[in-house]
Amino acid sequence: MAMQIEIKEGKLVITADLNLAAPATGRGGHRMVATTRGNFTTNYLVEGKPIVVNLNAWIADEAIAEQRQPIEMVPTAKKGSKAREGAPANSQT
Repeated sequence: MAMQIEIKEGKLVITADLNLAAPATGRGGHRMVATTRGNFTTNYLVEGKPIVVNLNAWIADEAIAEQRQPIEMVPTAKKGSKAREGAPANSQT
């Protein structure tokens, strides 16, 4: 899987190819469509330490997907808001 990680305008940007032909997992619950297959250490530093990325993007089979509620992501948290930046809008903070 090809993956590119970069920092643009103060944001960590991850671009990964999707493997739409991925087989179902052993238990058949989901299909992994993009993954780093563990921790991936980048060349980017924060406070002198490298950023480490672990990416797993998957799709659930229909039986599992029907049980889940879609999550709306909050793009930024307003000052004084309980929502964390990038946290799901319906998460507990």
